[in-house]
Amino acid sequence: MLLVTEAVPKVLVVDDDPDNLRMVSRFLEAKGFSVVVTSSPFEVTRLLREQEPDVVVLDVMMPALDGEAVAKFIRGEWPEERPQILFYSAIDDERLQLLAGRVPGSTAVAKTAGLGALYGSIKELIASTSSQQ
Repeated sequence: MLLVTEAVPKVLVVDDDPDNLRMVSRFLEAKGFSVVVTSSPFEVTRLLREQEPDVVVLDVMMPALDGEAVAKFIRGEWPEERPQILFYSAIDDERLQLLAGRVPGSTAVAKTAGLGALYGSIKELIASTSSQQ
């Protein structure tokens, strides 16, 4: 008997804080996602090409190259709004929402909202992508 299963959604998490990277990746893996991580924004292009994630969870405040610059680069290379971009940062929510408004196909969740809010946003992004196909 052949079983047809849906592909496991893949999430790329980019954060320069190793503790946050570990916590987020473990949480998302426990929720059933395939998770790829990097602490370097300079690895994003390679990982996007190799891993083809559905969603990129992107910290904003990183040394050398901030999340907005990375997101704009992603959107320049992948303009079809896949992968989805989700800013996940400790900056205040108002600034975070303004930032997401400047990058097409992106949304934002404040780290202070917790991992449950992050999970809910990722699920919504994946559902919206699936319904467009």
